[in-house]
Amino acid sequence: MPLATFNAMPVDAASAVLATCCQTTRWHAEVCRRRPFTSVEQLADAASAILAGLGWPDIHQALQAHPRIGSPPRGDDAADRMSRDEQAGVGDTSMTVANEAYEARFGHVFLVSAAGLSGEEILDRLGERLRNDPDRERSVVAEELNKIMKRRLTEVVTP
Repeated sequence: MPLATFNAMPVDAASAVLATCCQTTRWHAEVCRRRPFTSVEQLADAASAILAGLGWPDIHQALQAHPRIGSPPRGDDAADRMSRDEQAGVGDTSMTVANEAYEARFGHVFLVSAAGLSGEEILDRLGERLRNDPDRERSVVAEELNKIMKRRLTEVVTP
């Protein structure tokens, strides 16, 4: 959708668009509050800065919408379709075992910006991140969420 359309939408409609990119209500509200944006780059930069400023409860809320890597997304809305595309070709027994180990260690799904990565690359990253302490892993999760959000946002909102 064109940026001008996004800027002119009612808040609830704009929040629905933003939900395809990142599902945390505080982020939606703040991005909507800062409209209008003069360029997609300005929107993406503001959205990224807002997300980077959120605390763990908001990040954890966004994680709830992400399927386990290698598992099919639960629904068929735009965010689920994006997850399916991003995770194409991922899924085997070793990924399932690694996901379970990660979730047992950190208490949430493993999140990685999977677009363009092979299943082997994702599994390698998961293994590396299992060695992180919880604070470091929360920082990495926030960075990965920001990458996913920014990519999706610039696919959904166009100049």
